[in-house]
Amino acid sequence: MKNKKMILILIIILSILAIALLGGLILYLSNPNIVFSVFQQSETLVEKTYSLEEIEHIKVDASSQKIKIIKQEADNIAIKVTGYGKEKYSIGLQDKELAIKKEKGFLCFGFCMGKEEVLISIPEESSIQFTLQTSSGDIEIEDFPNSVITTDTSSGDINIKGAQAIYATA
Repeated sequence: MKNKKMILILIIILSILAIALLGGLILYLSNPNIVFSVFQQSETLVEKTYSLEEIEHIKVDASSQKIKIIKQEADNIAIKVTGYGKEKYSIGLQDKELAIKKEKGFLCFGFCMGKEEVLISIPEESSIQFTLQTSSGDIEIEDFPNSVITTDTSSGDINIKGAQAIYATA
């Protein structure tokens, strides 16, 4: 009697495991954005430069990527997006507003090493307005005394050293 119960429990556990594996396989085959990799390296996905006269407002909509805004000596705005090869970003400039949006990401199983980051380098004295949104990515901004910064993140950290005005929602 005891043996029959153990066999029944084992059959139930194996059935649940088989259903979970089948569901995972169907999810993997139906979604090309899921990657199983032992070592997935990040790479530069986008690298662009704009003149200061072209842009008054920068809007970034990322999910789990870190958004970092740093000072630079050059007299332009440099954008560098790093992530994994299957991620897609759209970058558009319209009416002096630069919009950076993560269009398509992917889910990585395994050891995904590297950084997912939107890096924006601007001169310290520029007066650009920023609207930054993430779901779980951190937002890190150096001191820009002439800029207005609006941030929104669900679970990421926000670290702003200084600005003319700061509006933060976490």
